[in-house]
Amino acid sequence: MSSLFWTTIGRLFARDRSRVRRRVGWWGWLRRALILLVVLAIAYGAYELPRARFLEVQDVIVMGNSQVPDRELIRRSDVLGRNLITLDTSEAERRLEQIPYIQSARVEKGLTTTVRIQVQERTPSLIVESGGARYLVSQTGVVLERSSDPLRMPDLELVGGGRLEPGQRFDQEQVAFVLTLFSELPPDLRPMIEKVSYRPETGYELISSAGWSAILGDPSQLEVKLDVMRQLLERKPNATLVDVSTPSTPYYRLK
Repeated sequence: MSSLFWTTIGRLFARDRSRVRRRVGWWGWLRRALILLVVLAIAYGAYELPRARFLEVQDVIVMGNSQVPDRELIRRSDVLGRNLITLDTSEAERRLEQIPYIQSARVEKGLTTTVRIQVQERTPSLIVESGGARYLVSQTGVVLERSSDPLRMPDLELVGGGRLEPGQRFDQEQVAFVLTLFSELPPDLRPMIEKVSYRPETGYELISSAGWSAILGDPSQLEVKLDVMRQLLERKPNATLVDVSTPSTPYYRLK
């Protein structure tokens, strides 16, 4: 009697455990199926989002430029039509900073399909004549562009110099000296100066529109040389050449 009872109870528990196993098995398969669907959805989204047209850059706002037109900056940045998610702003900034006029560039993604380009430009400070051409050069010595337009700014002629290329680095010390020279010229003589000529063998020479020239030589003792030059021109208004390369023993030549 007792053995029959325990046998019956054992069979009942056995059936219950199998039902539990069957319920757990179906739930497990359902969870696996749901996880698989989620993974597939994520993979599909990751594949399609970079190609989604609604995420393409449609508007570009350009700020800070005056020398380089908006359309040129947009073209060189190559951001228009790019996917906003995969857009590499650092690479766009690098392309913009390859433009000689652009000192620095910052490209930012907007909340929508808009990109902002903020640039800081170099400005022309000096004309350099070399190799039969005229170039605009920034204060830091960057060759900005070739130009034939008549501009009112300091002019340096490199006698025997070669051709320059936009983006090339020019001698910054030479640029600084010429700019300093023009700024320290006596006010009454400054409007007469057409250019500064440079020859490696003789140094710097001022060329005037009044028919005289002044050899300064090397950059040393600039203030003293300019003062001696001014005094000589006042005393000898018919001078065609003044040499103050050695200011203690100046030389002049009359017409």
